[in-house]
Amino acid sequence: MVFTAKKVEEIPSFSEKLRKVREELGLSKEKVGQLLNFPVKYLDYLEKGELDRLPADIYSKGFLRKYAKALDIE
Repeated sequence: MVFTAKKVEEIPSFSEKLRKVREELGLSKEKVGQLLNFPVKYLDYLEKGELDRLPADIYSKGFLRKYAKALDIE
């Protein structure tokens, strides 16, 4: 029996998905920040997966939920 190796596509992280969808929609971080009333640095942290740099967990989850909803991501 002969096995052949297949390339496995890497599954993007949720943070990468946020960035990708935002860019596909043609939205800048500044525009999303204005729409959601978020500081742009928080959007940057979310897109880089640096959740520990956000305020307390309760706020982080709210930011993430609101951002995902704005991009129509489950």
